Amino acid sequence: MREKWTAGQVAVALLLAVLALAAPAQAKDDNVFMLHNDSDRVITSFRTKEDNESFSNNWIRGERLLPGESMEMEFFESGPCEVQVRTTSEDGYVHDYQIDFCRAREIFIKNRGVSYR
Repeated sequence: MREKWTAGQVAVALLLAVLALAAPAQAKDDNVFMLHNDSDRVITSFRTKEDNESFSNNWIRGERLLPGESMEMEFFESGPCEVQVRTTSEDGYVHDYQIDFCRAREIFIKNRGVSYR
């Protein structure tokens, strides 16, 4: 004979299933960082490069990041901590720098260089 579930048992089972599915999504938070444009320039691209590979596609969603704007970004794969980054601005200024993404939760693009914390 089959046992019938009560509405409460079904609700608890669904809640446990939702929590199990949400756990991996929370683990991704370690890969999230904020990009802040603290410069006077309009940033048109933010690209990363590992070792001898070519630069990635543009991480900036949309066309540009205006002065004073911020954008949340996320890595979807694991990789080395130290990554080369290239930013390009609307006026043609290109700047390359290294960022330790294992430590960076916020990246600040400035008129001269970059900082992170």
